[in-house]
Amino acid sequence: VAGALLTVQDLSVGFLTEQGLVRAVDGVSFDLEPGQTLGVVGESGSGKSVTAKALMNLLPSYAQVGGTVNFDGRDVFAMAANREKHFWGVEMTMVFQDPMTSLNPVKKIGEQIAESLR
Repeated sequence: VAGALLTVQDLSVGFLTEQGLVRAVDGVSFDLEPGQTLGVVGESGSGKSVTAKALMNLLPSYAQVGGTVNFDGRDVFAMAANREKHFWGVEMTMVFQDPMTSLNPVKKIGEQIAESLR
């Protein structure tokens, strides 16, 4: 999509276990344009964190990741392979699940999110 800042196509993540390949994420696709927000909602164990970590290339090396993730026209997985570390935390970042270590409990969440966008 021409206006998309983040394009995810057919993202899949699997982990090899003694019982075989377990798919944690299968066929996730979406586009986000600048200024859009995406909320990922689901039951515990449904793959929300694995999806987010795949987008950020934060999964362990043994994870089997497929599909494509492009940010501003650049291949996120290729940037990771080329060790372009300036990208993470500057252009694309993630608020981790544990709010007590990720967010300041004294400040309003909206203020903290706005602060990260400046």
